[in-house]
Amino acid sequence: MDKGLLRAILDVWEIDYPKLKTSINERIKVQKLMHLLQNKLFGSDTFYGYNMYLYGPYSPTLSQDYYELAENPAAHAPKQLKKSAVKHIEQVKDDARTFAEEHSMREVRALELLGTTLFFAKQYSKPDKVVTAVRTVKKTFNSSTVKAARQFLVDKGYFRPRAA
Repeated sequence: MDKGLLRAILDVWEIDYPKLKTSINERIKVQKLMHLLQNKLFGSDTFYGYNMYLYGPYSPTLSQDYYELAENPAAHAPKQLKKSAVKHIEQVKDDARTFAEEHSMREVRALELLGTTLFFAKQYSKPDKVVTAVRTVKKTFNSSTVKAARQFLVDKGYFRPRAA
């Protein structure tokens, strides 16, 4: 992804560039928000590919890009975004915040769950398999919360379930 575009997106999400170097929570937020955004807008990981990692889906390329921005944000002027694009970008963060509030969890934990659930929901058509896969790598989330996350992602348009 063009770093000017990435910077514009991170600016909309009010990401603190210096914190990207020191805060795991700030990096988790960026990783999961971008994973959700790409899937909501394009139905796939268009710009950044993801693998399952310790805190859920992780893109080494995205990591490389935001570390570069964190070192020198001024080196990449943010691209001008259309109002409709800004609205979609803001909506992803708002959705994560809403889910976190509904389930009494910190936003970063909600993002971890939503990102992980989306990652597996794209691989498995049966909801039970999604729940099992998420619970295998994220034992701290109970089945009902994972089911709620999957349904939330469907309702908000992050993916369309395939026929089982």
